[in-house]
Amino acid sequence: MNKKTATLLVASILAVGLLTHVGGQWGPMTRLGSGVADSSDAIAKKIIDSKIPVFIDFWAIWCGPCRMLNPTIKELEDEYKSRVLFLKVNVDYNPRISSYFQVQGIPAVFILNDRTVVQQMVGLRPEADYRTALNEVLALPSAKDSTKSVTDTTTEKKSSAKKHDNTL
Repeated sequence: MNKKTATLLVASILAVGLLTHVGGQWGPMTRLGSGVADSSDAIAKKIIDSKIPVFIDFWAIWCGPCRMLNPTIKELEDEYKSRVLFLKVNVDYNPRISSYFQVQGIPAVFILNDRTVVQQMVGLRPEADYRTALNEVLALPSAKDSTKSVTDTTTEKKSSAKKHDNTL
């Protein structure tokens, strides 16, 4: 690779917001060239703190299918607003969280339950696909519910064993 090609490559990487050069060190960019800060940490905190399932729509302003999906997302958000947290993540402004979820193509939708990805859809899908995925996730027990049911089942087994022991 000649010097001109290397310079163009570095310029391209800087332009798309992957690296920055600060204090003589190369590192991941946290403030993008347009002056918009990467809010990946704030988004991650919302996901971690959520007591309800989280629907994440990874998108970009230049993505036609993403813009086509937007009205569907808004309709679903109105319908499920008290039961699901909806987040829209612009991949251009939030590269760290996009990288964490390994977003390769957009639109990309991830649905999380108890901080675990339980549904993932890439590309524009019919509204029914998103609705079905949400209904399936809402039907899942939460981690607290499943812990409670395991405890209840264990208690029932112990009680049953005691009754059985008493009858012998």
